[in-house]
Parts: sequence; C-alpha cells; structure tokens
Amino acid sequence: MIFFEILSLVLSLLFLYLFYRFIKGLFFLVIHSIGALLLLFLVNFLFSLSIPISVLSFLVVLFGGIPGLLLILLLHFLNLAF
Repeated sequence: MIFFEILSLVLSLLFLYLFYRFIKGLFFLVIHSIGALLLLFLVNFLFSLSIPISVLSFLVVLFGGIPGLLLILLLHFLNLAF
C-alpha cells in the first residue's frame, strides 16, 4: 500500500515539473512573439516600409518571432512578397 502512495507522489511531482517546463516555454514563446509583433509595427512606422499588416504577415511574425520578422523584411527588400 505504501508503495502505491510513494509512486503516486513521485508521478505527481514529475507531472508538476513537466507542466512547469511547458508553461515556462510557452511564456517564453508568447513574450518573444509579442515583442516581434511590436517590432514589426515599429519598423513599419519608423522607416515607412509600407509592409502591409495582413493576416499572413501577422501569422508569420507571430509564429516565427524575430526570425519571422527578418524573413518578412528580407522578402520585402527583395520584392518577392509583402
């Protein structure tokens, strides 16, 4: 009986640790995505680049973060998209 109590305690602690790591990673991703979106608006406003803030550019920056923003800027400067 004590074995199952200790096992359930260990499994509960393992679950809490993994949940903490997941939330920590998700928080990191959300903060960097919001920062990249703000940077997109700021770059677009300050340098008058006329990059349209469309659903596609929004999603690329949201999921890509800073590398997504750099991709949009590169595609814009090469006149391939945006």
